[in-house]
Amino acid sequence: MTSVAFLSPMCWGVRNVVASGLAARLRESGLRVTLLLPKFSDEQKRGLEQENFSVQPLLSAAQRQAVGGRAFLNGICRAAFHHGNRISTGRIFKRWRQRNWTFRQRARACVIESLAWLAQPRPVQDWLLRLDSCMYRRTMDLEPFRKQLQELSPSLLVSTAYVVGSEYPYLLAASGLGIPICVMILSFDNLTSRGRLCTAGLPCRYLLWNDRMAKEIMAFYPGISRDILSVTGTPQFDFHRRADCRWTREVTLGRLGLPRGARYILYAANHHTFTPTEPSMVAELSQRLRAHASLSDLWVVVRRHPMDDAGRWGCMAQTDLKVRLAPTWMSQMESDGWAFLTVEDQGLLVSSLLHAEACLNVASTMSLDAAVLDRPVIGVAFAFVAGSDEDRAYGEFFQTAHYAPLVRSGGLRLARNWGELLALLERAVEHPEEGREARSRMVARECGMVDGQATTRISEEILRMVRRPTPQQIVAVPSSLAD
Repeated sequence: MTSVAFLSPMCWGVRNVVASGLAARLRESGLRVTLLLPKFSDEQKRGLEQENFSVQPLLSAAQRQAVGGRAFLNGICRAAFHHGNRISTGRIFKRWRQRNWTFRQRARACVIESLAWLAQPRPVQDWLLRLDSCMYRRTMDLEPFRKQLQELSPSLLVSTAYVVGSEYPYLLAASGLGIPICVMILSFDNLTSRGRLCTAGLPCRYLLWNDRMAKEIMAFYPGISRDILSVTGTPQFDFHRRADCRWTREVTLGRLGLPRGARYILYAANHHTFTPTEPSMVAELSQRLRAHASLSDLWVVVRRHPMDDAGRWGCMAQTDLKVRLAPTWMSQMESDGWAFLTVEDQGLLVSSLLHAEACLNVASTMSLDAAVLDRPVIGVAFAFVAGSDEDRAYGEFFQTAHYAPLVRSGGLRLARNWGELLALLERAVEHPEEGREARSRMVARECGMVDGQATTRISEEILRMVRRPTPQQIVAVPSSLAD
């Protein structure tokens, strides 16, 4: 029986495959669908099996022997990729990470940067990546992954989050076994902020959000041709068009714990490693709103990042501020951010944005979610402590390769201080239609097709792949060359 196996190491993979209905479409088309998940309860497994899906544990790579220097090599490869392609993201994030480094750490980084400049030519990068692959194979035992894939015998292996290291041994094992691979790009920043594609040396097909991603891949990887790239859109935005994810205002306020008739702004928090003082920023925002004549009735609803440190927001519950900490998901969430996402979880996200007066965030993907729903978006380009490293970093985060085009589009507006933020909020509340055309252009460029049919297009592509594989899909890469 023709089958497809999905690697889903992150909760967003479950969203894109199960909650979106993609797995069900493939099953209804006659494919056997297997989900490889890092965690699942007995109840979740029974529920999936009742829907005729197979569930398998996503294995963890076991270190076979210690091989020193791989982290150093990875640093060179990542920096060389950014330098060679003139991508600003690595430089910006590096400055933020290095603020508290020791002299030894800074010295090591300087050596890596120097070697990376020498490694910019693509032949050198390719050689280093082959070396990295060899080191990985010497270090990790791939046999359990080969054995699991041989037992499953999928007609196609689908990657939902190639940036997660737990997928890499599966991709290497599949290439060695001649199993075709399909890569779904998870987020709009993956091609520029995560370094070189780990699948660049493997025989894969790619499912992309938009034409821009296709152009980037071909520019970054001359060996990848257009005929193995398919622009499908992403299931992430299909939910925004679904009636069952667009709750009424009354239902939404109830789920958010807000009083009947309340108005609110949605603050989409970032990860604590990038925005450590966000709780203080939110508390100050609430106080300033209270003192502002036309904004005093507004609540601030905080949607925490799924992988954030929830403990840092505990102080919000002990104040009389008009702040509500919204549940990130309705489903139970593990401390590492894992959750088995459902349609209801997406309904919470979509409806929280749909009824908000505006969405505030520090360089978050939620800017796109809000724009798809035509809600005003304001980028907070300053931190709680003026002149601090964090304050400077906030401004730079909006200059990264993936985020700068959003700013240039006008689809979101930047606030560089409290005065600008309150003025932009006032305009958003009184004239939400302002910026509508710019938001629409931003969505078209960054999100691709947001017609609610991305899941259908992806299922059709997968069916074509398993029924009529192309030569690029079926040629195995020798283990010594696979990246």
